[in-house]
Amino acid sequence: MRESDSVKVPFTECWGVTTLRARARAWEGVLRKVDAELAAEVLRRAKGPEAREVKPDTGYVGDGVLSCAECGAAVIGAAAIRGWTPDLLAADYDCTGCGKVHAPVAKADGELHDLVRAKWSDAAWVAAWRVATVEELDAELAEARAVHEWCLDDQQAHEVARRLSRAVGYREPWWSMYFLAKHAVEVVNRRTALRENQQPGARSLQELRAASSAFGSMYLDTMHRPNPLLWTPSHNRQLRAKARAYGGRKQRNARLAELDARLWELLAEREWRDPDLAALWEDQVLADEWAKSPQTQVKRRRAMVVAAVGDGRLAVRRRNGDEARIVRPEE
Repeated sequence: MRESDSVKVPFTECWGVTTLRARARAWEGVLRKVDAELAAEVLRRAKGPEAREVKPDTGYVGDGVLSCAECGAAVIGAAAIRGWTPDLLAADYDCTGCGKVHAPVAKADGELHDLVRAKWSDAAWVAAWRVATVEELDAELAEARAVHEWCLDDQQAHEVARRLSRAVGYREPWWSMYFLAKHAVEVVNRRTALRENQQPGARSLQELRAASSAFGSMYLDTMHRPNPLLWTPSHNRQLRAKARAYGGRKQRNARLAELDARLWELLAEREWRDPDLAALWEDQVLADEWAKSPQTQVKRRRAMVVAAVGDGRLAVRRRNGDEARIVRPEE
């Protein structure tokens, strides 16, 4: 599949409402042409932070979001050096173009926080954002189900495993399915938390979590192999003994397939209710003091800024006086 044909939507990030709906529509064509390349891409995203090529949560909230009002170039945060260590609270956003615009990270992040809080206090906007985010999650879940069904063919599953083995450490097809199921459950959990009016007669998320735990526990206990460098003869003997406890490898695999089928049967359900009423991670991010913790939950904070700004962009402008800087949406 060509790069132009792929649609890359992270499982947990949020975007502007308009962008969300456009991406959800784009998935409709993708689901009809699952192949090894698309399946490998989906499974890489499912593995998330454990994949080697995924960048760590570093940098600053304004990186990739802010631009220079003087020249339009990107504005990037950089920590000041105090002795041998960087001083994160003394960092500045610097223009990568003309170099005329600088802004203290603490001040700029505080203003970004104010902008996000103002947008999240708009009940109508939040309602539209919830609907659009649920649409995107529905599309991602449908894609995960399509890839899972495609990987039920052993030959296709092994082809995907070979594609992924060097990139992210997958060693056999069940390893891929373990992470795909794990992240699909996370999508359902988030989708349920976003639904304000949960149906009283809907299935409880506790049932889904129990099915996920049963599948994951059995896989990790009876089939999962650690890093090849850590393999030992005793570990292999333990796996063989556990397989014999089920009557052999075929019976063990059959039981694992039953648990996998049950889990994905539940993942096809549309309505869920959460007895625990889990909070959204956006609530926790809003409660943080962005100005005092510039490198905490950077990706999530940036995602909230992007969602609040929508199709617009943010610029760093200079005020009168060298010390005063401000961040405003461009008109």
